Amino acid sequence: MATSPRNPFSGVDFVVLGLSFVISALIGIYFACAGKKQNNRETYFLGDRKMRAVPIALSLMATALSAVTFLGVPAEVYFFGPDLLVTIPGRLLAMFIIIGTVMPLYYRLRFTSIYEYLEMRFNKTVKIAGVCIFYAFSICYMGLVVYAPGLALSLVTGMSVVSSILIVTIVCIFYTTIGGMKAVIWSDVFQVSFLMMSGLVAIVIAAIAEIGSIKESVGRIAKGERLPSVNLSFDFTIRYTLYSSLCGGFMGSWTMSITGQQMIQRYLCCKTLNQAKIVAWLGFSFSMLVVIIAVIAGLMTYAYYAGCDPFLLGRIQRFDQIVPLIISDLFAKYPGLAGLIVSGAFSASLSTISSSLNSMSAIFEAVLLRKVFPDATDKKLTFFSKLSSIGFGLLCTAVALIATKLSGVLEETIALTSVIMTPLSAVFTLGFYVPRCNSKGALCALIAGILFGVWIKIGSELYPSPGRPPRLSVESCLEEDYLNGTSANLYMYYSTTQSPFVAHLVSTVDPVEETNKSSFVAFYNMSVFFYSLFTFLVSIIVGYVVSLATKAPHSKDPRLHTSILNAFLCRGDGSLVCKTRHVVEEEYDVVETKDGTDDVIKLDGIIQQSGRN
Repeated sequence: MATSPRNPFSGVDFVVLGLSFVISALIGIYFACAGKKQNNRETYFLGDRKMRAVPIALSLMATALSAVTFLGVPAEVYFFGPDLLVTIPGRLLAMFIIIGTVMPLYYRLRFTSIYEYLEMRFNKTVKIAGVCIFYAFSICYMGLVVYAPGLALSLVTGMSVVSSILIVTIVCIFYTTIGGMKAVIWSDVFQVSFLMMSGLVAIVIAAIAEIGSIKESVGRIAKGERLPSVNLSFDFTIRYTLYSSLCGGFMGSWTMSITGQQMIQRYLCCKTLNQAKIVAWLGFSFSMLVVIIAVIAGLMTYAYYAGCDPFLLGRIQRFDQIVPLIISDLFAKYPGLAGLIVSGAFSASLSTISSSLNSMSAIFEAVLLRKVFPDATDKKLTFFSKLSSIGFGLLCTAVALIATKLSGVLEETIALTSVIMTPLSAVFTLGFYVPRCNSKGALCALIAGILFGVWIKIGSELYPSPGRPPRLSVESCLEEDYLNGTSANLYMYYSTTQSPFVAHLVSTVDPVEETNKSSFVAFYNMSVFFYSLFTFLVSIIVGYVVSLATKAPHSKDPRLHTSILNAFLCRGDGSLVCKTRHVVEEEYDVVETKDGTDDVIKLDGIIQQSGRN
């Protein structure tokens, strides 16, 4: 295993990295100057609802993924194994239900902001609470998406974290603000479908080439206990079991898809509901393909470092630095390649931030601007929306810069805000599927879920799980490797080291003592994949019980509800149509325009749409 200099980035690499930023900015300039010049809401937020399926699907993939995927998934696989693949069936089930039930509901209501649904279904208080939670989560998440890659990639580029934060946010704010949704979608196509995927594939190919063969790579992976497996244990404290993985995959996709303005906004960019469904399935398929490639990259990274783990040697201090390190070791001798692959990580950050900025501006326009300026023209509202996009971008930059001074704080903040997004998804779920749920039940569900989620998160921090990743080893390292590295990390992983060179380092460390855990401590030690499930169930139960206790009447507006059975029984060809669909067909109609798209019309003063899609 060859090692590289601390900063392997050459001038050619910086040129390649710079070009990726320039191309993204040029995409924004093109769409700012072309066509309608982003002067109305339909164009700026929804691309005139005339975008083609494949670009939207690739943008959906970019929205679902981020630099956290590029850096985090291979690191997760390296240290814990590839068992996260078991989450895919859970994600598939969630998407099946969402596409069959939630998407038609959103599409026929034609909202710019999905949070308008909360006001129509419940009341303004629930909507404001939902918007505040979404903003808190988005701003913190954008800060993490900029900060974490900059910190990790400083190992490769030699750039300061502050410099990377400023470059990424300035470029992103620029092309998102002037180019609108079309610029966001087409820059996503370039950034993620080309740069990010090519970077992961390059790591896989180069690692196999250095190791010698696929057979040798698989042998090392098997020896290191990293082959895919399915754990059928009912122990809910184990990180990956069949049940925890399925629950985690389902809840992750469910929460992101029904509360994520970024996702729904892309569905609404489609010409018809059928096209939106095709886009959703394509986007899901592309996303899972990238995740699988990232998993393979993590396995090949393990095979490359098998027997001489860089974390134990002190070459890296954080798990998420493993990808930058292998980029450094594999590509330092090829000018330009390291720059191309690092561009993939930064581009993943750009795609996530641009999607969040555009969606936050869309909500700001729908929730606030239209209320404050009811008589304003589309052009004026769009102008203020662009200003809000700049403001949200500056907030993101501030959060990321603060994180450079407060080590670990941002990660914990995003963990807590992730917990509070699950109760919000429960409120949407109650609105969709439980006609009896009222605004009191929705608010109580939100509060109870947040309190429960924060309690579990704090408990897990106070009583961390003693579980460790699968075996890491330095048994194949040369003695000079220990002399060149630092030994601090060996103390942290004493039970996994077997090399005689470091035996004396760990001989004085006491073994971990097994203690009897109280039921509460065991509960706090549950797999992280169960957090969302329990929080979601608490919110659903509390919301339903409170609605019953307050004698809530059934909501009678059929536009605002759907049935879970629609996903399994209803078919687009009309051969089997659920009762809910019959109601919608009786009250809604759609006119096909000259360009073949569906247009919503009003019958008897009610906005209506056909159920034939």
